[in-house]
Amino acid sequence: MMRAREAAVLALDKTNENYANLLLKDILKKVDSKDRSLTAALVYGVLSNRTRLDYTISHFCDFDKPSDTVKNILRTGAFQLLFTDRIPPSAAVNESVLLAKRFSPHSAGFVNGVLRKISSETVELPDKTDLVKYLKIKYSFPKGIIKKWISMFGDEEAEKLLAAMNEPPHMYIRVNRLKADAAEVAAAVGGKAVLPNLIEISGGLDVGASELYKNGSFTVMQKSSVLVCGESGVAPGMKVLDMCAAPGGKTLYLAELMENRGEVIACDLYPHRTALIEKNAERMGIGIVKCIACDSSEFNRDFEGAFDFVLLDAPCSGYGVIQQKPDIKWRKREGGLPELQRKLAGNAVRYLKPGGSMIYSTCTINNEENEDVAEYIKSLGMNLEFMKTYLPSRDGTNGFFAAKFSRR
Repeated sequence: MMRAREAAVLALDKTNENYANLLLKDILKKVDSKDRSLTAALVYGVLSNRTRLDYTISHFCDFDKPSDTVKNILRTGAFQLLFTDRIPPSAAVNESVLLAKRFSPHSAGFVNGVLRKISSETVELPDKTDLVKYLKIKYSFPKGIIKKWISMFGDEEAEKLLAAMNEPPHMYIRVNRLKADAAEVAAAVGGKAVLPNLIEISGGLDVGASELYKNGSFTVMQKSSVLVCGESGVAPGMKVLDMCAAPGGKTLYLAELMENRGEVIACDLYPHRTALIEKNAERMGIGIVKCIACDSSEFNRDFEGAFDFVLLDAPCSGYGVIQQKPDIKWRKREGGLPELQRKLAGNAVRYLKPGGSMIYSTCTINNEENEDVAEYIKSLGMNLEFMKTYLPSRDGTNGFFAAKFSRR
């Protein structure tokens, strides 16, 4: 079995090739259970604070010269020194040196010297007169995101948002009230109810190993997603479409709100993702979900005018879930997202029955993917019933946008 720091460095070495959450899912299988939480904390901590760490390290060495592995050894060591209270500085330095001896023996003295300087000397942040540079270093966000959020929210609120995005994420489970009682589940997992069917849990709960999870008593779901589905107005007997359904949490919650009566069509591009929804529907005792692997950007004539409610949780830049996926900050943003979102929304409108309703949602907070698309949906003859942007700094959720419309 690998130790926590070794696993963290190996994961960080590969984050340019894949998403950190997917890498961790695989690598944690090779880590002793008692070390898994530290491994995850190191990986997410480094990714959340990478610019600040590199800025600090660069004060004591030429940080362009080391290999990627040595850079990540220094980053994990510096993160422990600067951002954790429970790890003694001596342990952070010594364990990093041992890693250097293993992966790059000639660099062990270099790693030792740099980390000892970081442990004993303070590196000041840039002056706040250059606000964007200051925020970039302090919160480790690219300048483009910082400038965007300042323009949207103002200096003070943007800084609060940046700070909140770097906080460890809250973890929630949604109780399946078709099978279980929320109070009993909360007591069994040692969690705290934050909504009648939503429980906040600690990171120490191994969800997949829980018998309550296996028997379908609960599933993992974000607070914002629960709140948005609660605004859907779905009822037993309705015909509902979830256009971009995977991984299926909202699909299954809509079915639960319908008391497992009616029909929910769940679409996603890839068969392995629709298979995951089917597996979870079976686990949770939900029999009204039908999954279809298809491209929802292509208009389906069989769906025209067929649905009482449509959920379009659209593909997006994902900037609202940086707490859960900090490496999103460092990835090149996909082009053409607003155009794709408009195309999907146009199809959603055509799928509604007269008097039907839809929710357009994203897990980002950028206005060109949110408010601008909502305005486009309104232009298609839809009534706007509500629209909200959820922020971690204000609402205690991940970043999320939702707008509900009804067809005239």
